[in-house]
Amino acid sequence: MRRGGYTPRFVTPSARILCLALFLTGCAGPPPAAPGPPSGVAHWMADRGTVRALRDFLYAGYALRLARERPEEFAGEEGSLAERLGRAREGLREALRAAGANPTALGDDAALLREAHAGIRRGGRYALCFGADADSFSVLRVAARDLPREVRLFGTAHRYRLTVFDEVLALDYPAYRAERLGLPPTRQAATYARNGEVRVDRAAAREVGERLFLPHLAELERSARLARDDRAFLALAERPLAELLMLTKAALRWRSLEPLWGTVSARPRAEQLARFVDDYAQRAELRAVAEQREAARICPDPEAPLDAEARARLFLLGSLSAMIHGEPLGALADVVALAAVGLRSGAQAPHLRAAKRLVAELAAAVRRGEGSPRADALAFARLARAEPEALRALARALYRAHAEE
Repeated sequence: MRRGGYTPRFVTPSARILCLALFLTGCAGPPPAAPGPPSGVAHWMADRGTVRALRDFLYAGYALRLARERPEEFAGEEGSLAERLGRAREGLREALRAAGANPTALGDDAALLREAHAGIRRGGRYALCFGADADSFSVLRVAARDLPREVRLFGTAHRYRLTVFDEVLALDYPAYRAERLGLPPTRQAATYARNGEVRVDRAAAREVGERLFLPHLAELERSARLARDDRAFLALAERPLAELLMLTKAALRWRSLEPLWGTVSARPRAEQLARFVDDYAQRAELRAVAEQREAARICPDPEAPLDAEARARLFLLGSLSAMIHGEPLGALADVVALAAVGLRSGAQAPHLRAAKRLVAELAAAVRRGEGSPRADALAFARLARAEPEALRALARALYRAHAEE
């Protein structure tokens, strides 16, 4: 269950929109601008129809991109997908004209995307969110915007503005790709900007509950029972480290969510899901706020760029802060899950490198004797069964050491 990860910044979208437009234009040449009167409605705002047309346009481009990435699975489909993109392009152009956009401003793909973005920004009902993938973005429905919030972290008040989304209207490419291929969800339930905004995506939390929590309760509980016995970990001592991490993660995850499940297990599924979403969103919000606070402390200028090492340090400190100030079992499960992903994939993204480092440091802190496969396996057994206050104490010690670097 993926809950954490590096929190992408929300940036001025013009450059990202241009990148996506260049990608889409490379798929099929844009037709000439549709005929029509040269005037549009001043300050027009995007409606639901505009957003649906934008989604169709994005997904047509994503489908072609996925087919080119995995030609063995989509052999012979590129031509039909290119035609689909052309139809979606015309559909978006017509939707923008119907909403009041100036027809003369709807020439190429970059212009279509700029107009769609402008209409969404003016309306305020929807938001465009840009993550790590430069060629895509997501569109979310806004449930609440700029709510003032305050939380105390390390004895001082941290203030931020909270925006809440309750529906995803268009996925970015990584999320679309994961959904099409049946992979785990990639969307994060909470992200932050260095200008003081925190965004909580309840739709992402709902997806995790529907796909990764409720259908796998028996597996999580079974892993937690296995983890009570050192032999389950020793059996994995000579196996790849990622397998030890996955057992540790599952045990921590179940222990973290068991109190919630005890209160809703007899309730209707809809209520179970709603309670999970509330719990998940609250934890994710704290995790994002913790990292945002570290970013403000380490780099007070929100416009200054952060290199890979800075982003890794922010993830590490934010994760430790979330363990200290929130629910440590779940926060540690997030980090362990990401460390396993990093080991299995070999990816070197800053948050994956930081997760592997943090997990290694926590295991070393509870290891007895010299490092060895057996000693490491038993160290992970101790982490999987550690009491919340013991984990908080470990996190405090590591936080102090890293904050002073």
